[in-house]
Amino acid sequence: VRTWAEETEAKLVETVFGEDAVAESGERETGEGYYADTIRPIFEEKCFSCHGTEKQKADYRMDTIEGLFAAGESEIDPIVPGRPLESYLVELITLPEEDDYVMPPSGKESLTPEETLTVIRWIWDGAETGAREVANR
Repeated sequence: VRTWAEETEAKLVETVFGEDAVAESGERETGEGYYADTIRPIFEEKCFSCHGTEKQKADYRMDTIEGLFAAGESEIDPIVPGRPLESYLVELITLPEEDDYVMPPSGKESLTPEETLTVIRWIWDGAETGAREVANR
């Protein structure tokens, strides 16, 4: 028997990735170092070129913890820990590729379905960073 949270997550996964993704999603690892080892590398590869040290498109910066959680130009919370459906970042990374607001934008390498699901689950699980400040490495 699934809890309400597990059922809601399963519906989210099915909606975003299709029916088979729920069965394949399995258990996930979280905890100390998860952000630095799993989440940050996704952001580094796919997001930092536009939302990092040198550029902060839409006044949003993802290479610092403070910037990651601070609303940019949109004034909408990008990450609401425990609530991926209320997180603007999730909305943007799950839009269809042809949408003008999809992130990363057209012409840039998109997040894979696995990466997208990993980010969604990280937010669902509380968006822990392991530290309030993760400096640029």
